[in-house]
Amino acid sequence: MQHAVTRSKRLAALGQMAGQVAHEIRNPLNAISLSLRSVRRELEAAVDTNQASAGEGYLDTAQSELQRLNRIVEDFLRISRFPPIQRQTIDLNTWLSEIVTFYGGPAHEAGIVIESSMPPQPMEFSLDPDQMRQAIGNLILNAIQASSPGSTIKVTLQLERRGIVIEIVDSGAGIAAEDLERVFELYHTSRPDGSGLGLPIALRIIEDHGGSLQLNSQLGHGTTARISLPGNG
Repeated sequence: MQHAVTRSKRLAALGQMAGQVAHEIRNPLNAISLSLRSVRRELEAAVDTNQASAGEGYLDTAQSELQRLNRIVEDFLRISRFPPIQRQTIDLNTWLSEIVTFYGGPAHEAGIVIESSMPPQPMEFSLDPDQMRQAIGNLILNAIQASSPGSTIKVTLQLERRGIVIEIVDSGAGIAAEDLERVFELYHTSRPDGSGLGLPIALRIIEDHGGSLQLNSQLGHGTTARISLPGNG
């Protein structure tokens, strides 16, 4: 519990700092972008075609890097500006089925099957459907990226005495013990194309609901992500 509280405080502090840094960076980025557009217009009006062509090549490189920096800024803002939870009473079976169906597309393209298991009766529950959808979506995408073609991801919904439990289980690559301790740190990722934000964002959303997120994993044997949400308020 103490570790979870410390981690939550660290995420909040890093998120606040990220927002401040992003705000300071965004204004000069916008100014540079506008200046580059002006330079491009000047080059397009230039008489020397060869000179204009060379200059446009440099501009393309500069604008490409600006776009990359803007994406970094957006990532900072995404982790620092979480809107307050807007709870709605929904049928969990229908809601979760829609999420599974949505991510079934990218799973199918990767040769992976997503199976779901839910109680037969409707289950009304109060949560923020959009934010929690983002959290579960991040976890399902992680499972897809960790799985091999021909494997299966299982998504289950269970009613327990203190609330509900949603589990996403894959049989993929798993997470090494030393990495499992750091997966919720901002920007920690084992994938070259990963942002390192998916799990921290999921954790923040779930904890804002008063819930918890646990990862159990064994290298080479897959990972289970367990979301516990209390009560029904």
